[in-house]
Amino acid sequence: PVECAGRTSAVVVARDHEDAPTGDGHLPDTVVGVHDLPSVTAAALLLAGGSGTRMAAEQNKVYLPVDGRAVIDRSLEVLDRADAVTSIVMVIRPDARALGEAAIERVVERTAVTVVHGGVTRTASELAGLAVVERRPGPERPDLVMIHDAARPFLTIGLLERLVDAAVEHGGAVPGVEMNEPVVVDADGSGPRRPPEGRLVRVQTPQVFATAPLLAAYADLDPETSSVDTAHVVELHGGVVVQVVASDDRNLKVTRPADLDRADELAATWDAGRWITS
Repeated sequence: PVECAGRTSAVVVARDHEDAPTGDGHLPDTVVGVHDLPSVTAAALLLAGGSGTRMAAEQNKVYLPVDGRAVIDRSLEVLDRADAVTSIVMVIRPDARALGEAAIERVVERTAVTVVHGGVTRTASELAGLAVVERRPGPERPDLVMIHDAARPFLTIGLLERLVDAAVEHGGAVPGVEMNEPVVVDADGSGPRRPPEGRLVRVQTPQVFATAPLLAAYADLDPETSSVDTAHVVELHGGVVVQVVASDDRNLKVTRPADLDRADELAATWDAGRWITS
C-alpha cells in the first residue's frame, strides 16, 4: 500500500466489484460507515504531443473540435476537478505551446499546471513529464502519478477514483476493457497462434502508479525507446503488480477521422466527468 501524506475523514463504501460500471463510471456503492482515511496527492501527466498523422489533420488531434470543444479540454476539466490531483504536467510539442496554454486558460480553475516540451517518442515525453515530478523536494512530491493521453476526452471522475483506490492499495492500476472476440498472435508473419492462456484486456489511460516505483522504473530507460507500455515497465523494473480496473469503450481514444464522429455522439451524454443517464 502507498503511504499517503495526510489523513481525512471519509465515507466508507462497500463495492460489488463483480458488477459492471454504471453509466457514470461508478460501481454500485453501499455506505457502511465513516472513518479516517489517508488523503492522497497525485500529479497528472497529460500527454498532448501527438502529430495528427493518422488523423490526416494539419494539427495535433487533441486540439480538434468535438461537439464545440477541443478534445483536450475535457481531459483537462476532469483532472482539474479531481480531488486527488494536486498538479498537472502538460507535455506538448514545442510548436503547439500557444494552443496548449490557451486550453489551460479556457478550462483550468484550481490546479497548478506546468507545461513542458515532449520528445519524438512517447517514452521521451513521459520522461520529460516525470522529470518535473522528480525535481520536487520530498514533502512536495505526490504520492501517485497518473499518465493520461489527452486524446481520450471522456475520462470520468468515477473511473479516476477507482484507479486511485487500486493504485494506493497495490502500487499501480490501469483501466482495461475485456476482449471477448477471438484473438491470435502473428508476431513474425509465420501464421496466427493462440495467445497465452489468461484474461485478455485492452488497456487504456489514465494509468496510475505510486511515484517511487514509477520513477525508479524509468530511471535508466532510453528516451529513444518507442512503443513502451508504461505498466509493463513499472512491473518489470519497479516491482509492482499492476491491477486492471474495469473500464468501457466510451473511454475512447481519438486517433482516426471516424473516431471524431463517435466522439461527437458520446459528447452528448458526457458532462463534467460523468455520464448522463436518461
